[in-house]
Amino acid sequence: MMTTGKIKAENEKQIPLQMDNFVKAFRSKDVNLMMVLFSPKMVSFDIIPPLKYSGSDICRNVWQETFALFQDPIDIELCDLNITSDEG
Repeated sequence: MMTTGKIKAENEKQIPLQMDNFVKAFRSKDVNLMMVLFSPKMVSFDIIPPLKYSGSDICRNVWQETFALFQDPIDIELCDLNITSDEG
């Protein structure tokens, strides 16, 4: 059985891996890889109206529309992250 500290440490190890997948998906405009990162019940807020999106199906459409706006190459950089998690 994992202790709370071990669960927290494992969660914090997984977050950078997921962030790397986000960057890979963004750079390659890979909507399927992007969707692996989102919960089907997710709620997100964006700068594109209607501003609030519920559910991963809506999120998929938003990413498809977003990627269509960019010409290749597309890049993104994540920096100065401070990652913590709860024990859950």
